[in-house]
Amino acid sequence: MLAALFLALAAASSGGAARPASASGLAAVLYAQQPAARVIDAQQAATVEQAFDLLMDEFVHPLGSAALLQAAWSQLEQEAAQHNAPSPDLAPVLTDDRDADLAQFRAATLAYLNQVPNRPADFVPAHALVRGMVAFVNEGHTSFLNPKEYQDYLAWSRGELKYGGIGAHVQGPGLLIGEVFSNTPAARAGLRAGDAILGINGAATAALPLAEAVRLLRGPEGTTVELLIGRRGLPTPIAVTMRREQIAPDAVASRLIGDDLGYIRLRSFPEQSVADAVERAMATFEDQGVRGLILDLRGNSGGRLDVGVRLLSHFLPPGTRVYETVDRGARQQTRVAVSRSAPVFPLAVLVDNGTASMGEIFAAAVQEQGVATVVGSTTEGNVAGGKMFPLDDGSALQVTVLEIQSSAGKRLNGVGVVPDETVNVDLTTALPGDDVVLERAIAVLNGDVPGRTAAGTYTVLEGDTLKAIAERFYGQREAWPRLYVANRDAVGGDPDALTVGTRLSIPP
Repeated sequence: MLAALFLALAAASSGGAARPASASGLAAVLYAQQPAARVIDAQQAATVEQAFDLLMDEFVHPLGSAALLQAAWSQLEQEAAQHNAPSPDLAPVLTDDRDADLAQFRAATLAYLNQVPNRPADFVPAHALVRGMVAFVNEGHTSFLNPKEYQDYLAWSRGELKYGGIGAHVQGPGLLIGEVFSNTPAARAGLRAGDAILGINGAATAALPLAEAVRLLRGPEGTTVELLIGRRGLPTPIAVTMRREQIAPDAVASRLIGDDLGYIRLRSFPEQSVADAVERAMATFEDQGVRGLILDLRGNSGGRLDVGVRLLSHFLPPGTRVYETVDRGARQQTRVAVSRSAPVFPLAVLVDNGTASMGEIFAAAVQEQGVATVVGSTTEGNVAGGKMFPLDDGSALQVTVLEIQSSAGKRLNGVGVVPDETVNVDLTTALPGDDVVLERAIAVLNGDVPGRTAAGTYTVLEGDTLKAIAERFYGQREAWPRLYVANRDAVGGDPDALTVGTRLSIPP
């Protein structure tokens, strides 16, 4: 789930703009000799200023200081009420003069912090203010992480994320279980995909936000959690008690389907060892002589761009466009595939509304370049480039620094990727154990779907080019990369110089 927050260019451990450094310095100068509470207040004010400067200087689109800070103050008012803390005074007068607005806001923040010396432990005014700025920006790759969340992010980026929980992936709306991890408390308790969580520890979940539900499901290892489960076909809910265990879901899982199809589940793109694992699985499948590969990106909510490009380079011809970026200064860059060994089997890619960020870039690239059939439901539409900035109090702010378009220059953010084969799944009506999306992908690779043929062969004739052959079999010359990837060894380095008599594989 944590991966849903991130499409990181890098997990920056230091750095950021010059202004944030001056903010922490200011706190030290003002309060170095003051009581501990005043020092903490100054640190909070400095954290707010640091986040403000990062958003003003780094966000992909210029922001107005008045609207940004007004949103921060409104969030402080809201969270203070939620925690039964004193309400802040009226918001400071803001005029869109950045320096003047910040000075006014700093004074108002310090005044409020001094006004409320004994705050609830779970109420951090500085974090409320930063959350308000993030809410105003309203961009999927701009997010605030408190110190605990930031440490979880760092563990995720190293491929080391572990937590106490039950071992089930929960999705909204309705708090439905989308997946149960094997050998976990949820699996042993008999929970299934499609089950609805109606209650947690005696409290109804009807109005519970997904993030809060996940927080309640997780907890220290060895502690128990009681769930009320609704299941299709049963007249009354089921009460289930589980003891939490350490959960460390694998980013990559692979297996054979039957004896001739390879299957790889890729949950995220956090770091390079994930690509290593996928490459090992593909090499094993080639040794086993599989005739098709299914890459499951359902629920894959992103990760590092460089990891995604590395894996895409196995399926796209060298130099093929993977995605395009536009930064704050309207500078454009195109990222292309590099030369890597290519699998010789047809590819199907599975997606759903939980596929986001790098997962969407991957699906769009293989679809647009004609090297795979994309199966499932329309993806999330949450695609941009974010950079993580640590803040001085141990929290962190991820800021959207790039817009990203598909390999064909199409907008993905807010749109998503529409599959070639649409299979919408209703978890509340699906039969336990059925995976209709996977079944459709198997049918595609078997040639059992009307309009899509199984892999065949073709012998090159005089005057043939890959583009001409692509037009003959697929109805469009632009699908030639699909043929190139499937026949890279036979074609060689020049896709337009085919040798008469060469036998080519024609993937579906």
